[in-house]
Amino acid sequence: LLGSPAPGDAGGAGDAYTTRVWGAAHVLMSVLLGNSVCQEIAAATPLELPMSSAPPDYFLQTLLQRVSRGVGQMESTSADGLDARAETFILQLLCVWTFDCPRAAGVVLQHPATVMWLVGLMGSNAVKSSTDLGAISLHLRGAAAILLASCLDSLGDEELQRNVVNIVEARIGLDTFEDLILQVCKSDALQAAKRREPVLTPPRPVREEADWKFLLYDSDVASLAAQVQSKLNKCLFRIMGAAPSPSRGKFSNDEIVRERDALKEEVEQLRERIEELTRGGDGVQTAAAAAAAAAAA
Repeated sequence: LLGSPAPGDAGGAGDAYTTRVWGAAHVLMSVLLGNSVCQEIAAATPLELPMSSAPPDYFLQTLLQRVSRGVGQMESTSADGLDARAETFILQLLCVWTFDCPRAAGVVLQHPATVMWLVGLMGSNAVKSSTDLGAISLHLRGAAAILLASCLDSLGDEELQRNVVNIVEARIGLDTFEDLILQVCKSDALQAAKRREPVLTPPRPVREEADWKFLLYDSDVASLAAQVQSKLNKCLFRIMGAAPSPSRGKFSNDEIVRERDALKEEVEQLRERIEELTRGGDGVQTAAAAAAAAAAA
């Protein structure tokens, strides 16, 4: 994950290096997934034993620095050899690492440059593929959004959470943030991963994965993405300290229909009440006139 590509991996032969990144990321994901002890230890473990009083370099911080230097493109690679696919796989690893791990989530969000990079990646439409103009952009941007959402939900620092949400809202809008995760969860690649079971025969890739030449998700990562998506709306409400509003979360068609029907029912009830009050008012006026006439007589 931190090594440099071999000379033969450059250009069109970059699949060899991306394969190594994909394999290494999945090995680490299998160790970290759902294992809070390993997540905490891995976040606190330096790359090398310290030989002086200088602060050591930690694997998580170094990996963040590495992936943030990627160029986010399929056809070319950065100076570190990362293309959009390798960046996406590393971001998926970070999603697993930070899920329900406050320490790892704090490492990701405590540096403003990292937050700004993730938000910028989420709002970028410049990522392209020679075969599918949307697939690379969606899965890379979506991985950044899922990572940020996972960190927000796992973090215990309320002030830092609010600061990050304010940055997201100001730069790209919370609707875009939520919609990216929703699009990934509805994508063919992630839906196919949900249906996959551990079997001996190789799984059949969907079209997006054939373009990428890699399986984009396994069933565990697909399940994690769905959990993050289901908790995001409540997480944002908790952080912002406000009731749900159209600016934070979109309604499905079914929810819109239910809301419309409920409003119609309320309007009808109010109309009936007004008519009752009107009829009652007429009766009171008639009784008052009769009393006045009797008094005059």
